[in-house]
Amino acid sequence: MYSFDEIVGHENIIKHMENAFLRGKVSHAYIVEGEDGMGKKTLVKAFSKLLQCENPQGSRPCNHCPSCIQIESGNHPDIAYVRPTKKTGYGVTDVREQIVKDIKVRPYQSRYKIYIIEQAELMTIQAQNSILKTIEEPPEYGLFFLISSNSHKFLQTILSRSVKMSLKPINTERIEYYLIEQYGMNHGQARVYGSFSRGNLGKALILKDSESFTIQRQNMLKCLDIFINGKEYDIIEIVQLFEGVKTDILDNIDILISLARDILYYHSTQDIDNIIHKDIESEIIRLNQKLNPSRLIQLVYNSYTLINQLRLNVNYSLAVTVMLTNIEH
Repeated sequence: MYSFDEIVGHENIIKHMENAFLRGKVSHAYIVEGEDGMGKKTLVKAFSKLLQCENPQGSRPCNHCPSCIQIESGNHPDIAYVRPTKKTGYGVTDVREQIVKDIKVRPYQSRYKIYIIEQAELMTIQAQNSILKTIEEPPEYGLFFLISSNSHKFLQTILSRSVKMSLKPINTERIEYYLIEQYGMNHGQARVYGSFSRGNLGKALILKDSESFTIQRQNMLKCLDIFINGKEYDIIEIVQLFEGVKTDILDNIDILISLARDILYYHSTQDIDNIIHKDIESEIIRLNQKLNPSRLIQLVYNSYTLINQLRLNVNYSLAVTVMLTNIEH
């Protein structure tokens, strides 16, 4: 159900929407910006539902009128979901056909005619210019939501005529609590997905069902196992492991560093309760047994260096080899 009460976090944006509705000061254009998975579209749909509700209860929709039911089913006649017709993004024709011409027709049943423009940053400069006049001088019933992951791509004239609302990361503990309450996870599992979500609930939900995340962590555990427990530093096998994860190397390094952090933390404190990978604490304890802390710290430092080198398009295999060999035995 699209409801403010069902949304985790983003209280400041919800409060802004509620106040705008209650005071009758709804803007004609909003830019809702944030990472994919942070809930931009859910917020917009919840606000749209409130705006179109026939019998609102304060700052909440009734959830029973025809308008609320239509929004839940995705079939409201006065809410248009604008999408590009080409993979490259929105052209002038997309904007003219789906918005400029369509907005001339008054709403069928509701107060507003709402246009939800998904991935709005994909509008070309020409497409933005073609919609500019409509945003500057919309009919009294026109309302636009530009959903975006990068508002820097908008023309300044678009930005100046819109209310910009930026979604911020959610507190990790709130994400963990949500995963425990809604999905019955134990604390260890919730901590892992919450930590790697970086404050993005949608990412946490993807990770919990991700087979690739599980495989990535297994690979990085194997890498650390070879590094820490091997009688000799078997660089060839570790390089081969890294070759197998080349397409997702940044995610894998992120996992590697977090595992190393847990091992070092446990080695220093003997506190197993505050590690990130609580669900595999036995592995952390095992890898700690033969740990050379200084070498592992060097591995972490070299991992960060590898990230920077890859961004400069350095040869991948060479960069990985240098990362692993530039460590004192």
